[in-house]
Amino acid sequence: MKALKSEGREGSSAHVGDVLMSVLESLEKSDLKNCGKIFLHWAEIVGSSLACHTRPWQVRAKKLKVLVDSSDWLYQIQAMHEGEILKRVQDRVGTQTIQEITYVVSDGV
Repeated sequence: MKALKSEGREGSSAHVGDVLMSVLESLEKSDLKNCGKIFLHWAEIVGSSLACHTRPWQVRAKKLKVLVDSSDWLYQIQAMHEGEILKRVQDRVGTQTIQEITYVVSDGV
């Protein structure tokens, strides 16, 4: 396993696997499992029409970041579906796992 040298701390090194394990252990296992459900079941959560134009991208600090393929779809989501999507996500994974959703226009959807 590859060792990483820590900047500014002489003689300090950590294995990538050890660092990764400590990060994963610090996360609640139920939160990790619930976040996986969002990615696996996105089309079921938002419906096939919205799923064609959106993609869950990142979860940090109980905030889900969703990529949207155009500003037209972003407008439609914000005008008509924003609260409904948050409720559906929370129904699937719980209100403590995701408390906010942000939407970002991206060509990579």
